[in-house]
Amino acid sequence: MEIQASSSGTSSQSQQPSLNDCLKLLRGERDEQRLAGLLLVTKFCSKDDHGAIQKVYDAVGAQFLHRLLRTGMGKGEADGGRKENRDAYLQLSITVLSAFCRVPEIAASEDVVTKIPLILEVMSQEYGFNIPVAMCVITFMIASSNA
Repeated sequence: MEIQASSSGTSSQSQQPSLNDCLKLLRGERDEQRLAGLLLVTKFCSKDDHGAIQKVYDAVGAQFLHRLLRTGMGKGEADGGRKENRDAYLQLSITVLSAFCRVPEIAASEDVVTKIPLILEVMSQEYGFNIPVAMCVITFMIASSNA
């Protein structure tokens, strides 16, 4: 939190979101909270900060990531949604999974390795946008972490 002097000369606290605020959202009970947390967390994590990425992964949880991926593929419980939403969920889940797989311990985890069939299915389908690079990163990181 930052303390700033106001124009009247008194101090006021300005609320700046932090990584901890994002982690609270990611642990939220509602999917809307978790989605908001995923979108905000990019401001607080660098791709090389494995500790922060691990915290985000632990907060998100493998089950939510799995549901997000399946929903994006049109296989989730809420697959009656619009195609645009499914595409957005799929892109988000792939982007997040790709970022998580940069941490070898996450890429080697059973939760990620068991997603390989879904990842291969996504790679073999046409989903209306370009995702092969992210999918290749995911498969490479999983393979190299398990070597």
